[in-house]
Amino acid sequence: MPEQPDLLATLAPLAGALRDAEDAAAAEAGLTMWQYAILITARSTRYNQLELATALRYNKNRIVGDLDRLVELGLVAREPDPRDRRANVIVVTDDGAALAVSTQRRVRAAEDALLADLTAAQRNQLRTLLIAAAASAQGAR
Repeated sequence: MPEQPDLLATLAPLAGALRDAEDAAAAEAGLTMWQYAILITARSTRYNQLELATALRYNKNRIVGDLDRLVELGLVAREPDPRDRRANVIVVTDDGAALAVSTQRRVRAAEDALLADLTAAQRNQLRTLLIAAAASAQGAR
């Protein structure tokens, strides 16, 4: 049986192509990839700034500029955190949620195009397996 490559070596080219596709979809919406990631992540859970940076594995100092820009665009708001008066929670506005959904549609279309050699069932299975693997890895941290 031929030796199989490590998972990282297998995933790296796909991850790079997916990142490029997500960058392009976000740019079409007037966002950076990180701003899109903020909208997608913060629309389902109320995070303070540090929690959001941690959830995204993004630099806690760099996220400030992205949040400032999203506030300027009216896509997110900062509200006092009831758990900590010194912090703010990030709340996605209706406009931000709508832009996140439309951008996510573009991202999913780009993903489907990248994985066009797979059937729809295989693409769904891959997504399900990757979500499970990511959750498992998240729990191991």
